[in-house]
Amino acid sequence: MFFDTDQKPAAAPSSPQQAAAAPGGWFGGILGGIQKTADAAVDYARDAWNPTPAQAEEKQNSITHLFGNFADSALNAAGFGGLRVAEAKEAEREAARAEARAKAPKELRDEADAKYEYDHSSYERDKKKPGFKGTEPKRVDDKEIERRVHGKMIDYEYKDNADIQKVDPEQPVGKLDTPEARASFLNSFVQNDPNDPKSAHMCGPTALVAAAIVADGPKGLSPMISSMEKDAAHLTEEQKKQLTDIKDKIKNNTDLKAGDIQFMQKQLYEQLQRNQTDNKNKDYPNEADRDKADHNAINSKTMERYLKDNPAISKMFRDKDMNLNLVDNSGKGTPAHWVLEMRNLYDAKWGAPKTKAYYDPWARKDGQLVTDEKQRGDYKDTTNWRYDSNGQFITPS
Repeated sequence: MFFDTDQKPAAAPSSPQQAAAAPGGWFGGILGGIQKTADAAVDYARDAWNPTPAQAEEKQNSITHLFGNFADSALNAAGFGGLRVAEAKEAEREAARAEARAKAPKELRDEADAKYEYDHSSYERDKKKPGFKGTEPKRVDDKEIERRVHGKMIDYEYKDNADIQKVDPEQPVGKLDTPEARASFLNSFVQNDPNDPKSAHMCGPTALVAAAIVADGPKGLSPMISSMEKDAAHLTEEQKKQLTDIKDKIKNNTDLKAGDIQFMQKQLYEQLQRNQTDNKNKDYPNEADRDKADHNAINSKTMERYLKDNPAISKMFRDKDMNLNLVDNSGKGTPAHWVLEMRNLYDAKWGAPKTKAYYDPWARKDGQLVTDEKQRGDYKDTTNWRYDSNGQFITPS
């Protein structure tokens, strides 16, 4: 775990409405009378938030759609050099997104068909062997391909590993005593730690820690600490001491540090892993299913047990109108990534109370909070399992 501070450009508009309204107002006020160009700027900004593939391609090839009628010197003199760069970059990114979304169905269909041909050929060969118990593979249908597109688009928004930077574990995380501070914390709080290979599997614990922070700031971690203390036989003396130190900081309203949050993530992962290992045979009575399962990741059965065994933690989801969702974030058809769905996030940066958002623990290019409607739809439409705000464990149809 660490906090990824290399996120959104500060000058980026916070909503489609602001993006559409601002250029017209700025240009109209400063360069008054050039209404045609101002109207083009408004159209440009509005379209850039949700372009069709054709619009996206047009804007990628002609950034001067917005600025072409103004000399660079005039723009820079008026203070718009940074705006021009930001708008151009945003247009290019929207064009790339639209192109990736348009290409995804064919790419996924080709991948699925190639896998089917290989698997079917292997089946035809192996079924002739004595004692063969395999199942004949089936082609992936169009509905599943459509669902996988959403997972592929989630993956598209992730940072390259080389772009993920670790911060000092001594860095304070702040009081986290306001909704705004907690939302800001979540936007840079990630599971990835280049120095710890296990962090690739820590989406579940990270999402739980995020939920605790949303619920009550550092105090929200107290039920998790209590659960770890009950499991103290598995902790070293140093780990017990660190747990006590975190508990004391919360009690005394002393700022936690990045290393404290990292400790909570890792210890929660180890606790869930022990639970999962102890129940492996019960969760997977079929040996073939047990052999195929990824036992490094936290599965839904383990998460369900943890939430049932810790009612103070599960209560957070009901109190703050949150869901814990298991999604496919790769487009491979395997739901294996935990995210936090929030229907009542508040932060002045993103809008009024009841802003809908997803928190994704895996490092993203634009920050960990997903508020864009289309991107939120990607998470919704690839959810396989969730613990919802009514305290129910649900597998969406």
